[in-house]
Amino acid sequence: MAETSEGRNNCTEPENDTGKSTGTEAQRAAEPEPEPSLLLGEVPQPRHVTRLLEWVASREADQQQDGEEEKEDEEMQGAGSGVGVGMDALFALLCVLAVETGFVPLGLEADGLLPTPRGDASAANLRALRRLPRGWRRDRYDVALSLGADPGPAARLLGDACSDILIANLVVDEPEPGAAAFSVGLSPADYLGDDGMPLGAAAAAALSRRFKDAVAAPARAAVLCGRGVCNPSLQGLPAELQVKVARLLPSAEDLYHLAATCRSLAPLLRDPVVWRALVIRRFGRLYRNEMHRRFRKPELPPPDWRQLYRVELEVLQQGWRQQDWGPQLARRRLQSALSLDRRPSDRPLRAPSRWENPYDLFNGL
Repeated sequence: MAETSEGRNNCTEPENDTGKSTGTEAQRAAEPEPEPSLLLGEVPQPRHVTRLLEWVASREADQQQDGEEEKEDEEMQGAGSGVGVGMDALFALLCVLAVETGFVPLGLEADGLLPTPRGDASAANLRALRRLPRGWRRDRYDVALSLGADPGPAARLLGDACSDILIANLVVDEPEPGAAAFSVGLSPADYLGDDGMPLGAAAAAALSRRFKDAVAAPARAAVLCGRGVCNPSLQGLPAELQVKVARLLPSAEDLYHLAATCRSLAPLLRDPVVWRALVIRRFGRLYRNEMHRRFRKPELPPPDWRQLYRVELEVLQQGWRQQDWGPQLARRRLQSALSLDRRPSDRPLRAPSRWENPYDLFNGL
């Protein structure tokens, strides 16, 4: 009897487990599909990424939809000489990251991919991204992208396979063709497995950060700045906010490096408000008192803060100590700065290093 009861227990236990697993599978099937993640790498394989990579691996959905299997096979064979599935999957992931940044591939309007008015990322576009436009790898990897309310092409995502490296270029078409281009080199072995899927959350997050920081985000800022639209970048901020940000820099060397990054930030190097903040921050409150005295006497001319900063650096080189600074000495240095007439130098600008004398910074101004 004991053996019979044990046999019955052994027979009934699998039935209970099967019933539990069946109920669990039914609950999972009834659960709604979660919203697509706007940051690739939060989960190992988001749904929108998995669907697109499966389409890249098979490439049957595009052939059935177009109805031109032979022509598509010839195009893909001509373009895919020496290019494996890993390159295709990596370029598809870059397209996903471009959509997460706010770009929309042209030619997929029928699938529901529509640009947002402000060029922001849309969860609906990620959900609708199930394939890539036709001819995306004819001669090279090439996908036209739009941004914002303008339906025309704003940039082109290009890719070239060089050995085991994919060279991705995002060329901005606005405000004029070839005005800006951002590129990065990526290896499929660093981010994808043999099956063409991401290696994990860490690899996907590293790919997302590298591509967005080096390519997608700067290209989006360049397009919006060319249209005159404010965007969350330093170049896209109004001039008043750029000056406010520059006033927070700790030294003149940092201001010089910031102004040397692009032409739109170069005027900050000659803004008197920025140099006034640097002088007061570095050389003490004596100049605050001097400015109060000057405000009480409007007949006195305003100081040249950039030249005043240069004079103070010269005073430091001559061995003045901060304990010797007094009101008379401050006024004398201020008067010498006002009367200083420095001719512009013909030498080209160069970015100083941390080991150089800060006074040499002004030799190229």
